[in-house]
Amino acid sequence: MSINISTNGRAALASVVNESAAEKLLRSKKVITSLEQSPPNETSARVTKDLRFVLRTVLKSKEAAPEEVEQAGALLLRVKVLGIRREQFRTVKNGNEGVEEPIVAGTSASQVPRPATITFSFLMSVLEAELGDMWRFPDNEFSNESRLGLLEAVLDSKPTIGSVQSLQAELYKKDSRGFTLAGTFPLVARFAKEYLLLHGVAGATKYEDEEKEKARQWIADLDAEMSK
Repeated sequence: MSINISTNGRAALASVVNESAAEKLLRSKKVITSLEQSPPNETSARVTKDLRFVLRTVLKSKEAAPEEVEQAGALLLRVKVLGIRREQFRTVKNGNEGVEEPIVAGTSASQVPRPATITFSFLMSVLEAELGDMWRFPDNEFSNESRLGLLEAVLDSKPTIGSVQSLQAELYKKDSRGFTLAGTFPLVARFAKEYLLLHGVAGATKYEDEEKEKARQWIADLDAEMSK
């Protein structure tokens, strides 16, 4: 089973957004069970948010049967426990390793030094400086100026096809836990892909396509495992 459970779990949940309450409950239960059986650091804030969203649509559905509403409530409690377990892990981790310095309001992207290898802290600093809280909504529409401005800030130079391709490779490189920066900062990955597509680069979506295929395989493996 893939180590990056949160990313694959989000894909699994996205596939049932428009399905019946029964299908939403089944998929949510499988994702929750998988997370419960995994270390707390593999539960992301995004997957718990997606779980709450899917389960709340069941609670609000006029078509859902009473027992389905009851199941959704019970699963939401399990999601809450997952969130508490995740925060406890983060608290212990920060206590052992120290808390990163906060981003100072008013800091411009040009004041954030680019490390040799892109890091979580660097991308967070650039995104906050360039877009404020808007970066937290990766599905929003952004102007071409905003997209190019962010890429330039991340690359510390005018974007070119070669530099953006290198950025893509860095974003999708897995760490020791199987996580990628693209999964944490989908907006940066989206802007890089859109830049390459705009310039007619073949393979601009290859990393995204590979991740989607892995997610599909993970869903199939999870279905097979849960049906035993």
